[in-house]
Order: sequence, then C-alpha cells, then structure tokens
Amino acid sequence: MLDQKVIEQPNSIEEYFCKPFEAIKVEEMSKETSEILINLLMGNLQEIPEEEKPFIMKLIEKRIEVIFDYTITDQKLLLFLSALSETPGKAVMYMTYLQYFSKKHGIKDIDLDIFCQKAFPWGFPPEKALHELWIKQKVDVKSGSNNLLDYGTALESILEEKETA
Repeated sequence: MLDQKVIEQPNSIEEYFCKPFEAIKVEEMSKETSEILINLLMGNLQEIPEEEKPFIMKLIEKRIEVIFDYTITDQKLLLFLSALSETPGKAVMYMTYLQYFSKKHGIKDIDLDIFCQKAFPWGFPPEKALHELWIKQKVDVKSGSNNLLDYGTALESILEEKETA
C-alpha cells in the first residue's frame, strides 16, 4: 500500500498508475470484445436516451465531465468503454489513463478511432495486470477513499495547466 502522503503529490497518479499502466504488455482482443468493436464501428448508433444508458456509461460520462479535461466525442466509445471496463474500478482506470494519454499527445477530443488506433492499437491490458495495478494504487488512509485514483490533488501533473490572469 502507498503511504498517505502520495495523495498530496501532484504527480502521484502519473508515476504510480499511468506510467505502469502504459508499460503493461497488452494482449489481443477476445473474440467477444472484437465483435462488440466491429458492431460499433459498422453500426449507425442513435443517441441513447439518458434513462436507457447503462450505469457504467453514466459513471464514465459524469467522471469525465467533472474530473478530467478531455472529452469523449461519440457514444460508440462510451459504449465500448462500458463493455471493456465491466466494473467501475476498471472504468476509472481506463479514464485516468486516457487523461494521461490526452496530455501526453495533446489530444483533447477522443473518439473510438483515436482510442483504437492511437491509445490502444495493439490490444488491451490483461485482466490480471489490471487487477495487480488496481491493488498497487491503493493508499493507506485513516479515512476517505483508499484509491489513489480518487484524489484530484494527485492528478494535477496530467491535467492541463490553468492559465492565471
């Protein structure tokens, strides 16, 4: 477990989560994931009404809106991320990595094409590696979340710098 002081370090998420995430050896998509992706790429997806959106999709949208400074520009990517993530924890991991990717490559608007061709062109981290990284980002705290990824103070190094007047 990480020491509580990492919560206050503006580059903690970048160092303890994003760089290790980026270093994970990816694996090819499963047949099921490939089928989902092909259907999304080939299909003509209509706007999904709010009441019909899966919980994980709503969580992804809200967290990006409130915490991150990139945008997801199509519902196809939101649906794919929802299917790929399966759990809120994995969704937070992918969203946080996308913030790092966005800052590193100067890409503010991310769609399914950018996600597949630039962020994850060779596949995705295996489940076991994601689970291990999730455990490694845990913080030893007395109260509050024990997930480093929940602390905005530790995210500052991968957010756009705010201009001051």
